[in-house]
Amino acid sequence: MTIEHAEEDWRKKATDRAASGFLEYMVSHELFDHTWAGAATYIRHGLKLQPNSLILDAGCGWGRVVHALKYHDPSLRIDGIELTLEFVERARRLLSETKLDNDVTISQGNLVEADFGDNKYDRFYSTRVLHYIEEKQTVINKLYRALKPGGRGMIVLPNLYCPYRWFTYKHAPLFPIKSVGEIMRAAGFQKVEYGGHGFLPARPRFRHTSVVCRLDSMLSRTPLNRFAGLAYVVGVK
Repeated sequence: MTIEHAEEDWRKKATDRAASGFLEYMVSHELFDHTWAGAATYIRHGLKLQPNSLILDAGCGWGRVVHALKYHDPSLRIDGIELTLEFVERARRLLSETKLDNDVTISQGNLVEADFGDNKYDRFYSTRVLHYIEEKQTVINKLYRALKPGGRGMIVLPNLYCPYRWFTYKHAPLFPIKSVGEIMRAAGFQKVEYGGHGFLPARPRFRHTSVVCRLDSMLSRTPLNRFAGLAYVVGVK
């Protein structure tokens, strides 16, 4: 699939998933597993989150990562922006049902067009979103401006160098994380660092307390992390 069609394809997929009930299946099966734990762990550590931080989730989906971060630290204040109304509504309901919606705002918006403000956020992250967007430099420039001086930002993508991604990831073009890092440098980010996590595919799902989950975490701290399922880049304003 070409990048020009990826965003529209995502809108259709989101609508279809909501209409078919698959969105509810995702919410029921994708919390407290190894992928949920991995997202929370590497965002928390990579961004060096502090209590009461104000955070922007750029492309929050149905709220799984917001849920994970608030589960570990309810004091965090998070603004989430999501393209599709179906996922916005489900994210709000998930966080309300789990009583993790305090100081959380979920809004519908297109990252290319949205106004994030200037010098507003302590941290931002965007996970598995930017490869859908043609105007990557535009989005990253705005994310940079939205950070307070000294703030940290993280972008996570499906990893181009992960062997299982070559066969399983068909719905958007894979984009090299080093290229994202170069765009971040051009925007003004400093201390740009790379990593990876998620050696295991999403299915089958393993509990976040399992031995398998701990093994996955250990591998992510080795040089093998460049072949993990998800690649990330972190920068400082």
